[in-house]
Amino acid sequence: MQSFLLYIVSADALLLLLLPIDNYAQLKDTLATSRFSAGMKKFNAHSFSTNGRISAGYVYGVIPFSDDSIYPSGYFKSEGNVDFQLFQLPLVFQYYYTSLKAITGLNNYFRISFDDGKYREALTKKNSVTEYGITRQIHLQEINLQSLQQKLGYLKSLSGDYEIPGMSDSLQIPRYEQNLDIPDSLSQKWNFNKPEFSKINKSAGFSHRKINKDSISQEIYKIESVIKTCTNKIKELKEKLLAVQKAKKKEKKFIPEYSGNHSQKFSVKKFEIGLCNPAYSTFLVNGTAVNGINMEMESDKYYLAATYGKTMNSMQVPRNVIQNSLQNVRNLFNYFDFTDVSESKRIAVVKAGVGKKECTHFYLGLLKGKGLLNYFSVSSHPETTANKENNYVIELDGKLVFNPNNKIDIIYGKSVLQNENETISIRSKGFLGLINKTRSHAVKIAYTKIIPVTKTEVALTTRWVTPFFKSYGVGFIRSDNVRHEIKINQPVGAKIKWTSFWKRENDNLMSLYEYTNTLNSFGNTVQWKISRSISIKAGYTPVFQKVINNVQQIIYRNDNHISNLFLTVTPRLKVNSTFTGFISYYNLYSQNSVSVFKNYSLSNVTLFNDRIGNTAMVSWYSARSSDSINGKTVVWEDEANIKVGKGVSLSTGVKFSKSDSERGQFGYSLKVYVPLQKHLAMEAGFEKLILGDFYNNDMMQVNYFPYLISGRMVWFW
Repeated sequence: MQSFLLYIVSADALLLLLLPIDNYAQLKDTLATSRFSAGMKKFNAHSFSTNGRISAGYVYGVIPFSDDSIYPSGYFKSEGNVDFQLFQLPLVFQYYYTSLKAITGLNNYFRISFDDGKYREALTKKNSVTEYGITRQIHLQEINLQSLQQKLGYLKSLSGDYEIPGMSDSLQIPRYEQNLDIPDSLSQKWNFNKPEFSKINKSAGFSHRKINKDSISQEIYKIESVIKTCTNKIKELKEKLLAVQKAKKKEKKFIPEYSGNHSQKFSVKKFEIGLCNPAYSTFLVNGTAVNGINMEMESDKYYLAATYGKTMNSMQVPRNVIQNSLQNVRNLFNYFDFTDVSESKRIAVVKAGVGKKECTHFYLGLLKGKGLLNYFSVSSHPETTANKENNYVIELDGKLVFNPNNKIDIIYGKSVLQNENETISIRSKGFLGLINKTRSHAVKIAYTKIIPVTKTEVALTTRWVTPFFKSYGVGFIRSDNVRHEIKINQPVGAKIKWTSFWKRENDNLMSLYEYTNTLNSFGNTVQWKISRSISIKAGYTPVFQKVINNVQQIIYRNDNHISNLFLTVTPRLKVNSTFTGFISYYNLYSQNSVSVFKNYSLSNVTLFNDRIGNTAMVSWYSARSSDSINGKTVVWEDEANIKVGKGVSLSTGVKFSKSDSERGQFGYSLKVYVPLQKHLAMEAGFEKLILGDFYNNDMMQVNYFPYLISGRMVWFW
């Protein structure tokens, strides 16, 4: 006859069975501090280890798009990308600094941002480990409960009572019979009679204590109390396991524990410090870079977003003092402060409401901004430049999701501008000015429909912005403009996707100006996965512009036709090789002239093995415009990449160009990457430039010093 100890399936359960009954309080602490806790500590330390890459170097030669008129010139450049952890949250620190004053405007910046993708990945792993740990604890508790039921049965057998009340069906031990057969698996039903209790080691769970009839009832009471606690613990763990499994499916964030109601807890969707790119609002802040702080938070019921900082220009335009002296009014350039970042506009935005962003919701947003009336230094109007104004904007954002196939968005905005030097009544000052009758409105309505049978997605959008609507936080959106748009996404089978749109917009809504512009554009794009190795993408977009002089009743037309074709071929070869073909054809027809731009390119990237690769490209350009490479130009280049030694990389290339206006030019390049220490490396490059390297037709600077030299140190860990 075998004893009950043979039913124990793990060393943890054996330890539980051998513990004295008086030590069950210690047993609970033992279960709480399981191997799962140590595993989680190891997981956290490994998953959020800090790593990064920082470089600093110098570039000298012909610098593209440089404002400096000295050739050659040079500039210092440093950039970095560092991943780190703060309060168990993965963050990314990025920066870029250069002494070059270029036309792009956003050269120097830094950003600290929450890495949402990495957090989701880490959370998925953490949920998997958590799920395993909870499942393990449930298993140990059930084994513990089983051993307690066995001891309870033994004690009750001494008093002649073999009933074991309070057992769950899954743990029910049948009434004992004389012969005991050990089942092959715990999943089988136990079928046994009363066992041979004489073969049970009395020290197991009783610490050699003498059991008499007076103490049996006391021991039974203790075991039943612990059984009740253990049963409740199993129930609690199962509820926690179910919550973890649900959270794993939804990929919840910033929830340290998964028991209880978490619908009120916010999860951070976006968090940035430094150079921010907020895009959560249509009429408050969108399409404008902000140097400050930006964040978005969301729960199952609520939404919150906020931004504070200085607006930054996304391009720089030379100061045109003459134009602004004559007009002395806002235009497309000086309104969005494209020149002086140090005197840029300050904005504070908050948007909050009920509902998730992609579901049915209603949000209210407010913006307060402060800036100058004019950002151009006009000597004849110094008082205009110095004056400051405040900008107040309100936005109502609503979405109604009828079902997964039908939803509608309605967004309304209203703005007001207040000059600080003007006397404004208290009833109209600040946000109270938004209730005035000034026609400074903006409305956007979008309806999306999905047809399940054909998998067609149709989006209808209308946007109307009055001439007097001004928002400091919005860039690349015109006031005095109405736009209607229809967009269709249609898959054709499993390999073809077709996208089409029609867009019409016009200005001068209130007939305040002499000219009225109307644009009609049509777009068609087809993506076709012909086979595993061949894919093609083609697009054609005609744009028709009509300008009407309302005074003289003269109409000007400008018809533009834009065509693009991409072809990717990955042949089945012994080496990894990809061919990419590109065709771009622009026909721009104005009232008095025609401009044609053509570009045909073919490139190939081949990796022979993990140490040798090659990149080749040939391009043919043709243009009639004076601001590009004139005539017909052919550019060919080939670059080989080789890894030699331990971590050393060498890249060498040759190139050739020929045009109608320039004779044939040869160029070459050499780049090297050399590890110096475990976490330190050096990169250096030398290149002879030719026609076609830069998008310009002024070869004087290139012929004077046709070289570009660069070098930098790289620190990584």
